Amino acid sequence: MEFIAKNNRILKIKELRDRTQASYMNCKNALEESEFDLRRAEKILMDKGLREIDAPPSNDDVGVLRAYVHPGSRIGVLVEVKCETDFVAKTDEFQEFSKEMALQIASMKPRFISRADISEAVVYSERERRIARLEREGNPGHVLEDLADAEMVQWYAEVCLLEQTYVRDNSKIIKELLAELINKTGETCRVSRFSRWEVGVEEKAIVPEIEEESPTDRFAAFGPFVGVLLCLIMFFFLVLAITAGN
Repeated sequence: MEFIAKNNRILKIKELRDRTQASYMNCKNALEESEFDLRRAEKILMDKGLREIDAPPSNDDVGVLRAYVHPGSRIGVLVEVKCETDFVAKTDEFQEFSKEMALQIASMKPRFISRADISEAVVYSERERRIARLEREGNPGHVLEDLADAEMVQWYAEVCLLEQTYVRDNSKIIKELLAELINKTGETCRVSRFSRWEVGVEEKAIVPEIEEESPTDRFAAFGPFVGVLLCLIMFFFLVLAITAGN
């Protein structure tokens, strides 16, 4: 019974992390505070500022551009962070946050700001590729999707800025850092866009992987036309044979 209860707690922590992208410890603490009630735990996290993160500021023209060039001048970043008023944009907290975001992007190479920025085609391709690999590795069919989903959570944590571990404090993710800024300033803030450059590295467009079509597949696509053509050729030779016989 104790094992089952412990396993249920772990599953609830995972589910809460999937819903909020908050850190393991914050999810664990929120669930303990709510007596492992998922809805109450999610509200506890949202009340700390996570609720505001995905909402765009009411005034979309206020914010800062922060540039960062890594020592050695081989990596450069430009990031835009938005807020609601010029007053907040000039605060030390907001300026410091934008500087930290530039450093984070330079160090951790995110490709997206959040999951919302990833196209369905890319998500589908990444998930299907993992399922195919897990199947080749001999995993039983009934666990393939669960294993792939677990790997996708890790992938999101690597490629989405808001889900990455903060480079200066591995007990936090960027989404929590943003929540702290929102609580301090009392305004909705967000990272709206960024670009990262590295000398000698060309950024490629992120497109879903498409398996190459085999020659057999190409032939199969033209199967009906080939059949009609063969029938016409046979009919032609049949007419020639009849004509020659006469």
